[in-house]
Amino acid sequence: MPIVNKTLRAIRNFGRVTTARDYKPDQIEVKPEDRLRAWKASVRIGGKWTEVAPQQERGGFGAILFGFDESVERGSLSMRRWKDIEQALLENLNPNPEDEFLTNALQHLHDANFRLALIEATVCLEIVLSQCLIVYLEVKRHFPKRKIESVLSNVGLTSRVGLILDLIFTAKQGRARFGSSSDRLAE
Repeated sequence: MPIVNKTLRAIRNFGRVTTARDYKPDQIEVKPEDRLRAWKASVRIGGKWTEVAPQQERGGFGAILFGFDESVERGSLSMRRWKDIEQALLENLNPNPEDEFLTNALQHLHDANFRLALIEATVCLEIVLSQCLIVYLEVKRHFPKRKIESVLSNVGLTSRVGLILDLIFTAKQGRARFGSSSDRLAE
């Protein structure tokens, strides 16, 4: 099953389909009513045999919409993400940590687990802010790597957001709106 799971991971992380999970045939849960349907279990009530868990009748369009197994969790795949999935499969790419945290946050939101969603999204934000600041400090400010590591290890999330806001606005706009935290970096 390695190719199946590789494909499912690419769909989950690069296609943002949070319901796509590794396939483990030995861990598939079967609902009791599905088992009873498969066994065609019947009970005799008042001299008449009746199926314990009859198949639900769906005709026409309902058969197309609801013909899938009810235990299968469904997701939605945007076709514009297909190129990312295809590239990940062809080049054997692993998702970046921030992509995994974002996908996990989306899944927790889907499951209404808001605390975990917030934690995963915050970690994703910290990773992305750090990457952005590293590039800025290397390219625009010509900081040595040691100085960048020192700055980022001593700056929390709130300060990183402030630094990014300073970078977005021109120096004049940033000082007028937020005060300047980027000037403190040069010290």
